[in-house]
Amino acid sequence: MSDDKRLEVEKEAMIFGFLLGDGHLTESGDISFTGDKQGLENLRNDMASLYGDVGNAKISEFYSESKNYGIKGTAHRFSSIREIGRRYIELGCPFGSKVDQSFTLPDWIVEGTFEIKRNFISGLYSAEGYTPSMQMNGKTLRTMGFNMHRRKSLEHTLPEYMNQYSKIIDDVGIGYTYNQEVRITCEENIRFEFQFDNNEKNIFRLFELLDLRYCPKRQKRIDEYKPYYETKKKIVDKLAVINEYSLTNRDESATVIAEKFGINRDLIYQWRKRNSSVRLPSSFPTFKDFEEQGMGELTGKSLESFLPSVFRNENVAQLTTAVR
Repeated sequence: MSDDKRLEVEKEAMIFGFLLGDGHLTESGDISFTGDKQGLENLRNDMASLYGDVGNAKISEFYSESKNYGIKGTAHRFSSIREIGRRYIELGCPFGSKVDQSFTLPDWIVEGTFEIKRNFISGLYSAEGYTPSMQMNGKTLRTMGFNMHRRKSLEHTLPEYMNQYSKIIDDVGIGYTYNQEVRITCEENIRFEFQFDNNEKNIFRLFELLDLRYCPKRQKRIDEYKPYYETKKKIVDKLAVINEYSLTNRDESATVIAEKFGINRDLIYQWRKRNSSVRLPSSFPTFKDFEEQGMGELTGKSLESFLPSVFRNENVAQLTTAVR
C-alpha cells in the first residue's frame, strides 16, 4: 500500500468512528453529521481531500431538545452526497438507528494497523467522549472515557461488539475498565461505557494518542491541560532524583543535601523517616491558578518557582550534574 493510500485509509477510519457516534446514514446513502461548526468544517475538509466532490455540503444550525437524552440547545449539521454515504456502507458502517440493531465493527478496523485504530478511536471520542475537566481539587483530571447505547432486547449481542472495542483500545495501549447498566429513555437501553484509567501514565498516553479535530472543544481542553500535567511530572521527577540521592547517601546530612539541591530540609527528613516515594507537593498550584498566572508558557520561569515552599534557593540548577 502506498503512503498516500495508507493515509486515506487512516482518515476514513477517523470519519468512520465519528459517523458511528454523531453521524446518521441511510440505506440509500444519505449521510449527515452533527457537532460544533468548526469540527464539522474540519470534517468537511477531510472528506473533500479524500473524495473531491462533497456536494453542496453546507453546515446549518438547528435547535435540538430531548429530556430523555439531556439535550437542549443549538447544534450544527453537515450533510454530504450519497456517493460518500455508500462508500461508508461498503466500509461496513451500519445504516439506520444504531441503537436499534445488532452490528459489529469491520475487520479492516479491528485487525487494522495501529494508526487505523488510533484514528478510529479519535473519531469516536470526538463524537462520544467525555470532555476533559478537572476534579474538585483543581489538580487532577476527571476520568476520561466514552459510552454508547443499545436496546436491552439486544443485550445478548453486546459481548462480541464490546470485545472488538476492548481489542482496539488494548492495541493502542490505553488502560481502561468496562461497565454497563440499564438506562431507560423512550425504551430500556443498555448503556455501555469504557472508562480510561486515570493514572498519569495513561493520561499522557491519551494526550499523545487522541486527535480530536472533529471536536475542537475537547481538543482545546487537552491542549490546555497538557502543559499543566507536564509541569507536574517534571516537578515529581526532579524531586524523585533528590529523594533517591538522599536515601542512598544517608551518611550525608539532610542539611547538606538540602543546601546542595536548594530544597526544604524537612522533605528530606520525611523521605528518610518513611522511606517513601515522591508525591506532588500539596502546595503545587491548581490548574486555574496555573492558567491565570500564565504558567503554561514556562518561558523565563524555573520549575522551582512553582513551589517556593519546597525549593529554597537557586542551587537546584546543579541537580542533574550533581547527582550524576
